[in-house]
Amino acid sequence: MTTSSTTTADDGSTIAFSVDGVGPALLLPSGQGTDRRWWDRVVPSLAGRHTVIRADYIGTGASIAAPKAEYSTRRFAGDAIAVLDALGIAAAHVYGTSMGGKVAQWIALDHPERVIKLVLGCTSTGGPPAVLMDPATAEQFGQSGPEGNRARLPLMYTDNWLASHEPNAAVVAAPATQLARIGHRRASKTHDTSALAASITAPTLVLHGTDDAVVPTANGHLLADLIPGATVRVFDGARHAYFEEQIDEASAEVLSFLAG
Repeated sequence: MTTSSTTTADDGSTIAFSVDGVGPALLLPSGQGTDRRWWDRVVPSLAGRHTVIRADYIGTGASIAAPKAEYSTRRFAGDAIAVLDALGIAAAHVYGTSMGGKVAQWIALDHPERVIKLVLGCTSTGGPPAVLMDPATAEQFGQSGPEGNRARLPLMYTDNWLASHEPNAAVVAAPATQLARIGHRRASKTHDTSALAASITAPTLVLHGTDDAVVPTANGHLLADLIPGATVRVFDGARHAYFEEQIDEASAEVLSFLAG
């Protein structure tokens, strides 16, 4: 059963969130410009063993940005902490993918006492060491509007998977205001924890698809090299949305790590 509520960020923005399942808390930051539906297909595989917490970023879904709201991955991390505070949760596991993995890094850096274990999927440190998508991929990924949403699908999923599955509603709908889309794009592009990742103290698992052109796989290995004690697992043939396309293997890997 899903329960939903809202809380208020320091700047007056309204942060909408939902909770599913039972067990130790597991916070799931989502990808750039998307709402909590990013995780819809994955939640059932995790909620049997965890209290799964998802929130809409400001400017997406039911979250309402204050007039002069800041858009940054570090700010989004603060909003996530506000959700934990509203729920009375002292510490949680954190599993972030894509831009959500960047947000998760800031949660672990700024609030280490709130993170039990950390999972970073299809993400990067940003900054000078990051391996960027090639120009053709960047042009394809950066298109806007309904046509742009469809153009991104082959970057998220393989053709075989798309032939028999409906893509994620948050990817297709791009549920963000125009201001939020610009803000999220800037937030993700300017993210840089490359000089700080070595200070992450939470036990960390890094996950990535071998065929991810949006955030090339080398970024996952870089994260694992920088974060003390981190381990990395790659999913053969998976693109950016490995966590959906190879959900059985990916969620099993996450559950095993969190329980270990």
